[in-house]
Amino acid sequence: MKKLFFTAVLFCSIAIGFAQQATPVDTLFTNKNQKIACKIYEINEFEIRYRMANALDGPVYVIDKSSIRKYTLSNGYSELIIPDELSLENEHKEIIGNREVIKFSPFGIAFNHISLSYEKVIKVGMNIDAEAGFINSSINNGSFSNAGMNPNRYHVGAYIKPGIKFFLGQDFSVKGLKYAHPLKGRYVKLDIALAYLNFQGIETTLYPSYTYQYPSPPMTSTIISTDLNAFSYGGFVNYGRQFILGNILTLDY
Repeated sequence: MKKLFFTAVLFCSIAIGFAQQATPVDTLFTNKNQKIACKIYEINEFEIRYRMANALDGPVYVIDKSSIRKYTLSNGYSELIIPDELSLENEHKEIIGNREVIKFSPFGIAFNHISLSYEKVIKVGMNIDAEAGFINSSINNGSFSNAGMNPNRYHVGAYIKPGIKFFLGQDFSVKGLKYAHPLKGRYVKLDIALAYLNFQGIETTLYPSYTYQYPSPPMTSTIISTDLNAFSYGGFVNYGRQFILGNILTLDY
């Protein structure tokens, strides 16, 4: 009787093993080079629903179709998923790895300074943004002096302006809503600035004390020329918006 029982158990085990091997298996190939053996139940415009091949009675998993590179069905049919070139999501995925940028101010030359800034994502919604600049009143060779943009005498100096940028999100949550890009969007920026300037050839005129005499004595004056060193600092709260152009450039105002 015992032999008959163990024989029946062994037979059932072998039958179950053959049944599992005979179960048709589909395969998903993700963009991260992962291979998922499964049974696909539904493919729509946005999602693919499936169960794992080793748990056909288990939970149904849902994966974003844009995360799949290719899928193969058990009957041999295979399809390569081509991303929609007009999809904003696809565009953002192409540049999502770019989490740092070097920027410059194209209009700084008009105001006699050249600046470079470096921005890097610390975490989603918060970036570090540091700027450094060189100031020299002869950069534009006086081409803007007549317009009143640079009325001061010759001066030279430099400044640094480190800061933290906080990107502004929405007040509500929507399923599937994601940041378009960690370098893109409206923001509030808090920064401080430290600057040094050397003004050269500052002139002042000294007049003698005036006395009431008649006839009046000749008026004489003395012109004194000197340099002036100035150190300054300050804090700023900025509101702006940053865009990404052509996947390679940023536009910040």
